[in-house]
Amino acid sequence: MTTTKEENVIVGIPEHSCVEGELAVTPKQKFIILEETPDEIVGELFTKANEETIKLFKEKKVQGVNILIQNGTTAGQTKAQLQLRLIPRRENDGIPLTWNPRQSTEEHLAESQKRITKALKEISEKEREKVPEPAPKQQISQEKKPSGNQATKIQEEEKQKEIIDYRVKQMRKTP
Repeated sequence: MTTTKEENVIVGIPEHSCVEGELAVTPKQKFIILEETPDEIVGELFTKANEETIKLFKEKKVQGVNILIQNGTTAGQTKAQLQLRLIPRRENDGIPLTWNPRQSTEEHLAESQKRITKALKEISEKEREKVPEPAPKQQISQEKKPSGNQATKIQEEEKQKEIIDYRVKQMRKTP
């Protein structure tokens, strides 16, 4: 593998690439899957992948790039090492990286919506815990009308629910 070394990542040409110009962005430290990789290094991996993708568009005049993570052997990983594979694409290049997504069931969408809504409520409650309790006088006036922070949080929660509802509706429309 030809490499360019950064602080925590290595960029190189993989031994078994599927197309000319393919690159692998790998952590210097060995991590097998994304979930065990520290957030800082994940950030560096994707930042470097973005930089290299820009170079592929500018220098190699590619028309697209697939960024592939084979996260575990079941996902096609041939070495026990996390990598981001940058696969340059051109129209009619014949690289078979497509699949037909399955349509979600109504039950699955409803369950997903419940989990997302629950997670948002938990986040909202944690954020409320961070807000200091107002003095008693302020509590009386707040009962009549929410304060700026409370009103903003209520608006944000309503907006998040609208976004979730919209996305679920869009997912149901997708064939």
